[in-house]
Amino acid sequence: MSYVSGFMLGASIGKAIHGMFCKKAAAAGPRPTEVKQPQPVPPVTPAFTCVSALKGRRRFRAAGLVQNHQLAALLEQKISRLASIESFQVNVLTGSILICSSNEQVLDAFEAFFRTRLFPGAGQLILRDLHEAQASEEKAKTVYTNTLYDIADMFSNFISKKTRHVLDLRSLVSLLFIIRGLRKMVMMGQRPTGPQMLWWAASLMRGLR
Repeated sequence: MSYVSGFMLGASIGKAIHGMFCKKAAAAGPRPTEVKQPQPVPPVTPAFTCVSALKGRRRFRAAGLVQNHQLAALLEQKISRLASIESFQVNVLTGSILICSSNEQVLDAFEAFFRTRLFPGAGQLILRDLHEAQASEEKAKTVYTNTLYDIADMFSNFISKKTRHVLDLRSLVSLLFIIRGLRKMVMMGQRPTGPQMLWWAASLMRGLR
């Protein structure tokens, strides 16, 4: 076999192998794209809340118990020994407290203890949010009021400069009211009522003092 014939034979074999693999890849088709499933968002545990209240059974949930093994062990050790408690369970993964008792007053007392003494953050968070909302509202009102006053002062200074300090915004508005009032009295025959005249007289007397 000559060098040229050997080269041609090798090229034909390589071409055949390449075509075979291309056909297999085309038959198999493109690989499906893996779709990543969204990770579930863990629920937010409240500071303290009663999630279930049945007769003889209460379930609470507290953020301070999540992954707090020491507090959970202490509660189970102390509360489970009480004679009035039939069952007491704590889940540190969800911050859940399950307490069972035939005495509803005992359950109410434990709920009040958990809410006000052991996990007081629930009420504090609510009060903090309320105070922050009120402070934001008052701040917004103050900003709007100051802005209006600044705009009024700007117009008053502009009018004072244009009239060479003869008029300002307040005196200009008063002059417009006087002109409009005189126009209505002369053109339309309108006259002030008795209570209006008495109020004017009282205002003038206060001014004289």
